[in-house]
Amino acid sequence: MKKNHRILVVEDSKYMNKVITKTLQNYGYDCSSVLDYESAKDILSHKVFDFIILDLNLPDAFGIDLVDGIIDKTDAKIFIFTSEIDIELREVLFRKGILDYLVKDKYFVDSIASIDHTIQSIEENNLKTVLVIDDSKFICHEVKKVLSVRNYNVLSAYNAKNGFDILLHNDINTIVLDMELPDKHGLDVLRDLKKMDSTKEIPVVVLSSSIDREVVRKCIKLGSSDFIQKPFNVEEFVLKIAMAVTTNTHNNELNQIRKKLEKDLDKTSFVANEYLEAINESNILAHTNEQNIIVDINERYRDISGYKREEIVGQVASKFIAKDSATHYTEEIKNQLKEFRIFRGILPNIKKDGSIYYTQTSIMPILNPQGKILEYLWMSTDITTSINYASEIEETQRSLLYRVGELGESRSKETGQHVKRVAECSKLLAQLYGMDNKDVDILYRASPMHDIGKIAIPDKILKKPAKLDADEWEIMMTHSQLGADVFKNSDKALFKVASTIALTHHEKWNGSGYPQGISGEDIPIVGRIVAIADVFDALSSKRVYKGAWNDEKIKNYFQEHSGTQFDPHLTSLFLDNYDSFLKIRNINKD
Repeated sequence: MKKNHRILVVEDSKYMNKVITKTLQNYGYDCSSVLDYESAKDILSHKVFDFIILDLNLPDAFGIDLVDGIIDKTDAKIFIFTSEIDIELREVLFRKGILDYLVKDKYFVDSIASIDHTIQSIEENNLKTVLVIDDSKFICHEVKKVLSVRNYNVLSAYNAKNGFDILLHNDINTIVLDMELPDKHGLDVLRDLKKMDSTKEIPVVVLSSSIDREVVRKCIKLGSSDFIQKPFNVEEFVLKIAMAVTTNTHNNELNQIRKKLEKDLDKTSFVANEYLEAINESNILAHTNEQNIIVDINERYRDISGYKREEIVGQVASKFIAKDSATHYTEEIKNQLKEFRIFRGILPNIKKDGSIYYTQTSIMPILNPQGKILEYLWMSTDITTSINYASEIEETQRSLLYRVGELGESRSKETGQHVKRVAECSKLLAQLYGMDNKDVDILYRASPMHDIGKIAIPDKILKKPAKLDADEWEIMMTHSQLGADVFKNSDKALFKVASTIALTHHEKWNGSGYPQGISGEDIPIVGRIVAIADVFDALSSKRVYKGAWNDEKIKNYFQEHSGTQFDPHLTSLFLDNYDSFLKIRNINKD
């Protein structure tokens, strides 16, 4: 049972009463029900409830008088559940302190489910604090009244100075800011808030008695979350405050995840660097002539390779580089030494027992006074342990990114295999495009983060098993920017690519995508690649709002949208190798 919450259902329709009561009991609530006002008064006289679900039209009472009568009998929070669509009445009831006004329409089952979501939300609100900075005590009182019903902690300041004093000593989740303050204009306060490290991430909802377009423009430019005109509509105000608080909460969670990831990576990098410094105190030395024949080695070389001196001297140096890499490294070394430049690189070397060890090697031409080559000095440091360690770090990094990527997808009921398939398809498409191996690898590791911003989207929207309405879609589209913001301040290449992918994978070739509406090659190649991989997997998979498409239908979709939604060249590569992508999908089924 959810915190032993007691709910009284007051509904004269026996069918509707039964449906509401049964549904809420299935959610774990302790429910009682009555059919009329007199029965409600009677049960409220001897039993305490936390919430009341109230129909506005009962046989013996209705409308505002009914609500006033219930409010006089209990401190329970009230949900109105009615067939009446009356905007003026709705606003009056919100000002009286109801929690929500739900309409009995064809979506009434979803409305009942939203009651559970609202109750859970206001439980969490006990930990959220809203600061109201307004010189009107009446406004501060009104804001506190409507927000306290929803369990927010509300602090009030009647001027800018008091507001900043409160911010110094309290953790604030959202600020409601008036524009006309006695000691400072609201725009200056907003500017100061966004400059201070301690407050710049706090959402600011501007509350003003006038809608001056220039002021609105400046507020948005300075970073306000929203702009509300006085006198405010209570329901609209409450929804916007809830959105601001939720955004602040999720941003804090994402920042904690980002900081942990960077802390873990910095820690492992620091350890690796310390280890390299320690082994750099001793060097592995070899001397070769102009023909790349080894003429001498030191003891370190003998110890690590397992060869005796006489087994090494007189041999071509490339013989002791791993066969798969020998041709590449030999040509690269020759090209650099030919120009009397120092070669620096990591070489895979062969021990006498056939095993491989890695060295950080510098090959320096030693010249006589006349500028002629005397020999080449190979000075190496054993970094085998570090290479293996770096591989472990890379694997840990990849695992962390997958886990965080899965976190964003899991909230929309996607599986961990979705991010795996998107990563594998992105990797293949990047290779077909001709991207170099290093960039392919970064893309492969960053692509699981493409939808991390979804962690900040409300469940009601993210998990809705139907088409989103216009307002819901506006909120859903913010996940691209939210995901990009998680990593935007990182100086690590991997996280920069992750930020770019999150921001641009919903852009379209013809400019009709979001969030920036950019087109063609202005869309970064990583975003264009992941866009195809993500849509391919989405169409192939069953989602809450659709079934999986068959292979031919998916192929037709990409053919039809090449050059509009997708990069035409990438789409051709995708379709020409369609069976390879199907194989990836089939190997990594849910």
